[in-house]
This record gives sequence, C-alpha cells and structure tokens, in this order.
Amino acid sequence: MPKLYNILCLLCLLVVLTIGGCTKKEDPALNPDPPLTLTSTLDKTSVTPGDVVVITTSDNLSDKPSWEVLVGGRKVVVAKLEANQASFVVPVLATGPVSLDLTAMGVKAAPALTMTAYPAITDPAPVLADFEARLAKGITYLDRLSKDTLNAVPGQNVASMRSLQKAYTSQLAALTIAQKIEVAYVLQKITFDEVELPQRRTASADPSDDFMTIGKAFVVSSLTTTACIAVFAPLAAFPDPVSKVLACAVATQGILSLMTSLKLIQELCNRFDLIAEVGVLASNGAAAITLGNEQLTSCLVSATGRTLAATDAAGSAFMQKIFAANAKLEKAHAAFTATFTRIKSWFGDATAPTPYVNPVKAAAARAKRNLAANLVKIQNVSRSAITLIASVVNNQLTLRASSTTITATVTFTFDVVYDNAELGIQARKTITATYNPQVAGYTLELLSYDLLPSSNGFTNWTSDPNPATYTAYASVQPGQAFSSPQRMQHHHRLKLNGVYVKTRDGGNISDYGTFSIDTGQGFQSADVHVGTYQINVYDATNNRSVSIPVDLTIDNSIHRMAVGKTLRVNYPSSSGSTVRTLEIILRSNGTYSHYEDGKLTAEGTYRLDGGRLFYSQVCGGSTVRGTSKSVGGIYFDGHVVVNNFFPLYEDGSSYQFLCVPSWFSI
Repeated sequence: MPKLYNILCLLCLLVVLTIGGCTKKEDPALNPDPPLTLTSTLDKTSVTPGDVVVITTSDNLSDKPSWEVLVGGRKVVVAKLEANQASFVVPVLATGPVSLDLTAMGVKAAPALTMTAYPAITDPAPVLADFEARLAKGITYLDRLSKDTLNAVPGQNVASMRSLQKAYTSQLAALTIAQKIEVAYVLQKITFDEVELPQRRTASADPSDDFMTIGKAFVVSSLTTTACIAVFAPLAAFPDPVSKVLACAVATQGILSLMTSLKLIQELCNRFDLIAEVGVLASNGAAAITLGNEQLTSCLVSATGRTLAATDAAGSAFMQKIFAANAKLEKAHAAFTATFTRIKSWFGDATAPTPYVNPVKAAAARAKRNLAANLVKIQNVSRSAITLIASVVNNQLTLRASSTTITATVTFTFDVVYDNAELGIQARKTITATYNPQVAGYTLELLSYDLLPSSNGFTNWTSDPNPATYTAYASVQPGQAFSSPQRMQHHHRLKLNGVYVKTRDGGNISDYGTFSIDTGQGFQSADVHVGTYQINVYDATNNRSVSIPVDLTIDNSIHRMAVGKTLRVNYPSSSGSTVRTLEIILRSNGTYSHYEDGKLTAEGTYRLDGGRLFYSQVCGGSTVRGTSKSVGGIYFDGHVVVNNFFPLYEDGSSYQFLCVPSWFSI
C-alpha cells in the first residue's frame, strides 16, 4: 500500500501562497501568544519547496487547529496533527539557511532548517498538464471504487470531483502566468494515490494478517486525510483568484482522500478476519475424536470469524489506534463538508460530498471460515499419562497420542487455542477425545513369494520379490502370539475391518509393505519370549501409523542350526566332470575355517543376521528351489565360494548356489 502521509500534507503549501495577501487585522488582546515553554524537533532539516516538515513538541500544544508562523520571513500556516505534533509545507524561498519563528505555537527556540537547491518553475504549462492528467486518473479510480461489488463508496462523490474539475479548469484560465507559476508549485506536490487492498493469502496464512495490513493503511490514511482537511479550512479566508483555483484542486484531493479512508474502514468492518471461535473435528466432520496409540490421526480445524465491532474500541493498542483514526476521519469529514458548503459559490455548480456514515457496527457479524492448522496450538492435556503431539501434514492438523501406562480406553480433554497478541484476540475451546490404546479392525497378512528372475531367467537371493506371486500364509491380529527371527524382513498386506488398505513400501505408497522385528537382543541358542511388542506399519489410505501389539517370541533357530556346526556342500565343478566338497566350520567364538576338498582356503569371522522370508527361487523360468521359510543368514568377512552370505531355512537347507545341483547339510 502506498504511503499516503507525505502526499496529503503537502497541500498546506497553498496557504503559504495566499496568506501573505490577507489584510485582516487581529486584536492581539483577543489572541495572545501562548507562553514560550515548549521545545521542538523537526523530522527533517534539509528541504525544498513543497516538502512536509513535521514538528514534534516537548509537550502538548494548545487546543487550536492551526497557527500562523514565520518560515524564512514568510507567513505559513502550521496544521495540528496530534496533541504534540503539527506540520507545515516549506514555501518557495532562496537556498541557504531558513529562519523559523514558532513562538505562536509556544515554542521558545526552533531548530535550524536549510533550503537546498531546487529547479525553479518558469513555465507552468507542463506542471499544470501533469496535474490535470493525475486528477483525471484519480476521478477514474474513485469511479471504480464506487462500483466495487463489495464495500463501494458513494457514487455522489464522483460527481463532486468532476464538478470541481470543471470549476478548476474555468478558474485556472483567468490566472496570469505569474499566478499559474505560484499554483504550479502546489499542484506538483498533489498526488492521487490508489489504495491497494491485499490479495487473499495462502492457505497457511493467518486471516488476521489481512486485517492488520488494511488496519495499518487505514491509520496512516486517516492521519493524512486529517492533515489535508486541516489546511482546507484556512483557505476559505482568502477569496482571491489563486486561492479559488487551489481550493478546487485541494477539494478534489480531499474528496479522494476521504473516500480512500472510507474504503479502508469499510473493508475492516466487513471482513470476517477476526477469529472468534475455534475447534477441532474428526476428519469426517464428526465431533467425536478417537485417537489410537501412536497413530497419526488427521483432524479438521473449525473456526468462526467475526467483523469489527464497537466493543473492540477497548481492545488492544492496535484496535485503539483504529478507533482513534476513525474518530479523526469522522471529524475531518465534518470539517471538510462545513468548509465546502461555506465556499461552495467558488465551485460553481459543484455537488456537495456525501455525509460520513460510520461503518462500525455495535455488534459483530459472524461466519464460518477456514483456518489453517498451523495457526492453532494444543494445550492443557487433562491426563498427564497421555502425550499428545500436534503437527501439520498436508495442511491438516494431525494428532498423535501415546501412553506407556494406559492400557484401557479412556476419555481426556485438551484445549485448541488460536492467539493473536497484537490484535488482542484469543479463541480457546476444550475438546473431549477418546484415547484407545489399540485401534480395532486391523489385521496383518504375512506373504510368501517367488523371487523375480533377471533377464536370463535366473534368480539370486538378492533378487526382488515378484508381487504377482504374493500369497498370504498367515494372519496376525492384535494380541496374538507371534514368532520371528531377529531382524527378519516380513512382507505384508494390511486390512482394516476386512478391507485391504494401502500401505508403504519404503517411501512409496503400495498395496504391499515390509516390516522387520528388532528387539536389540543378540542371537543365542534358546528362543526368547519378549512379551508385548508393537509391530509398526502404516495405513496410507487413512494417513496414519498403525501399531499391532503381539506376544512376541524371538526364534533363534539359526543359532542352533549354525553355531558350533560344520556346513557341508557337495557341488559340481565348473566343468561338471567332478564333484567338489565344501566345508565351513562355524565355531562358537565367532570364527570360521573354510575348506575346499579338504584344503584350508580361508579363515575369518562370521556373524548371524536376519534375512528375507521367501518360499521359492526361479531357475530358467520354472520354480526349482525353496520350500520353507528362512531363519536368517550367515555373513562371512572373507570370500567364501560364491558369496559371503548364506541364507538358511527351516528344513536345514541353503540355496546359496542357485540353479547349481548341490547337496547341503549341517
């Protein structure tokens, strides 16, 4: 939004050009100067003609709208802005130091001011033509504001500006060149800026941000409108030709300035940007929220927005600024209308501007509206045993509840809170939810599969599974007994209430997924009953994690099959003419010795690990290997025959040597 402040105050300059011609005498006894008790500062000390200088005094000024002071020996009107602020526009003076006499305001000593070099106007025609083009553009803009679908300003004011434009043109024609030059110094400082209302922000933005943007613009616009109107009234005291032309120009700017401010305050009063109520609903819109243990549950944030209301006048400092600015605008509008009516004869048949109608309602209107999930916080969870974490996933509020001690379904409460400190607004609602340690209805299907052949029709134990061959060989439901080797990878499908749902395979959403069991325990000879263990998978259809509690036993068959044993394999040589014998001695201290045909060829260490469960391997396009589940594998730290990993199976076999006739035993 353009800054309007420096634009409108520039109009004070017109008084500079006319006040010197006033011959009316005032009785000093009726208008005594105030005592010289104030000091002052200026917002700038180097100026050119037409610059606005803001005076800030050490204490409040007297209760007057304006004062006559001397700037460079010339009489200038200073218009009051705030209790301790006023402004004037620098007249046309010679370059160099400029004296200031502010005693009429009660200022005992004025700061220094310097007039810097500036281009003199010798031909007023280009300046006048430029002003007239900007005025025409301003009228077009006001006409557009009057036709807006929402918050339109009264169309009568467009007619007022057009009639003033006509009066300005006719009166300007009667001026001399010297008078037009005087007028040009003022007109070059007048602008007709357009207000730029903010576009609707992104889904994650706070709707109150728009309110703040418009509110700040309104406060500035009201201040500059007030300053503009403050110098319009003194103009009526000088009915000379120059004053009448300038009055027409200033009146057009006054109307546009008033309507710009009106447009902004109307926008503030008719937007549902102030959040009055906030809540949380289930993803289907229901009020009941059930949270499963460690499950991501998507929720909807509900909100009610309201408009500005009269009661907000006692709100935050920002709200108080808006209402103070609105009061100034209403006062400025009345002052402008009074002056316009008093000197209406100067403007020919000009239409009077519309009276000001305060758009602030006694009570706020309300409407449901969207509110981004990132704008609310979760507080005050009623049960300390429940940890409730809120996050934003795909622009939705996602809740995850967990507890290490609660084993039965319980109800609890939490607060959802929206807070905007600058606006002094907080919306809070207590939500009742149900915490269920388990989510009913989930079943894991464990899958067997064939390995996927490569281009030559063969498979290797590292080959990918063939999804077309997935077959369910077992189902796991919450609370069931479950046995698995440590770190064994299981392929699965997930059902919810008997219906398959999507899951994740790595980072991809798929019909199939994998999980592994890892309790952190080492391999040992005996199986280990772990007890309750959570198998964590993901329901991508419903966008939540799923924990399936099982009664887990770690199957250490691989330790019993391998440690302290000797692996023996008879396999044909590369020529196929002889049979070679491989032996690997696996010692309990984790070392091994590797023999080929009785000759020691390698020694080193080995370790046990999990593997993958699969049932068959493919050789030359047909199923030839694998009839039982894997119990894990053995990793060797050196080169052992073909690979350094041997998968072992429940039947005591190993298919390390794929598609090669071999005889394996332990």
